[in-house]
Amino acid sequence: MKILIVEDNSEYCEGYLLRICKSILPPGAVEFTQVRTILEAIPVVCSPEWQAIIVDFDLPAPKKDDVLPDGSPVPPIRNGAHLVHLRRRWENERKTLPIPVMGNAAHEVGNRALRAAGTSHNFSKLNTVELAKAIKGILPQ
Repeated sequence: MKILIVEDNSEYCEGYLLRICKSILPPGAVEFTQVRTILEAIPVVCSPEWQAIIVDFDLPAPKKDDVLPDGSPVPPIRNGAHLVHLRRRWENERKTLPIPVMGNAAHEVGNRALRAAGTSHNFSKLNTVELAKAIKGILPQ
């Protein structure tokens, strides 16, 4: 299973989230890919290669003069909730089944915004063990 992690805090992602996931998930069951900014996430968040996405709310926003790798202008995406909305709109336009998108914010305001944008699960960063258990629950049998 391939999971995209949209998280700017590498210390949290590598030192905590991935460590907990590796202690709970079967070895080799999940391949994680991390992107750290909205600018990095926009080109990949709507890829069919992901079976799940974990997204933070507070992410570094693109600068005014930034462009996407293909040279096109950056859409008005300023947080993780906007990325969730982008993914859900992409799935809807292609009439594909929605994948699990898990919100993982440090505060309730962020988790509410992620939930409103269409996440299937929401977890506080203080509850990363539950997030790892939710991933285990969606693994193919």
